[in-house]
Formats: sequence, C-alpha cells, structure tokens
Amino acid sequence: MAGSGSRTVSATGTVTNANVLPVSGGNTGPAQFTLTYDRGAPATGPITVAVLLTLSPPSNFAQNGLVATVSGFDTDLSGIPLLIPAQSILFTMRPCSTQVCAQTFHVGGRIDVTQPGNGGSITVPLTITATLVAAL
Repeated sequence: MAGSGSRTVSATGTVTNANVLPVSGGNTGPAQFTLTYDRGAPATGPITVAVLLTLSPPSNFAQNGLVATVSGFDTDLSGIPLLIPAQSILFTMRPCSTQVCAQTFHVGGRIDVTQPGNGGSITVPLTITATLVAAL
C-alpha cells in the first residue's frame, strides 16, 4: 500500500507524527552535534570561540523503499532558532577557561516521507560544517 506522511522532531525532542507510525524499537530524536576547540596548550585564561555553521542536508533521500525530503530545521543554540540549508550563521561558543572547549547542540526538523511500497524505516544524514572564525 502506497502512502505519505511526515514527522517533525524539534531540537528539544518533541515528536509530532502525521500518517507515520513509529518503528518498533526505533530511536527518534533530534540530531546531536558537538563543537570542540583545542587550544593546543594549557589554558591561561578565558577564551571565546566564534565559528560559522553551515547545514547541508540532502535535498531528497531514498532508503528502504522510502523517499524523504527534510525541511524546517530548528536548533537549541542560544540566539539561533532556525537553520537554513546552505546558509552560514555565526555562532559564538560559551566562554571557556579550559584547554579543550566544547559545546553540544541539537538540530530538529520535519521529514516528509512517501512510500511506494509496504513501508520501512529511514535515517536521514545531516552534515554541519563548522569553520573557525576567531578564538580570542
């Protein structure tokens, strides 16, 4: 039986389904990323790290007989509620006083799925490129 539906997973983990049934034992949640900056030497004081983040999701993705389109990306990064594919955004990490600075964040979005067959599961890869702008 062919059909279509959508699932929205927010950056905070809220899941909303429309004509999509959860897969038994499946793990649904937002994508998680960790930005890490290593000073290369012991910390001598606080540092602020600024990066450009660029989201590169697939425009259409097919897996296990399903075809998916992803859109509507949100994030839990402070001051950045939305991510627009291929658009770079400047993000400043929390001030850090250790040799290795790290910050984890989540990305949610909407996936629209069509299935020409009897269903299946799908995992859509998201890529975020982080480019160092400054470490002061």
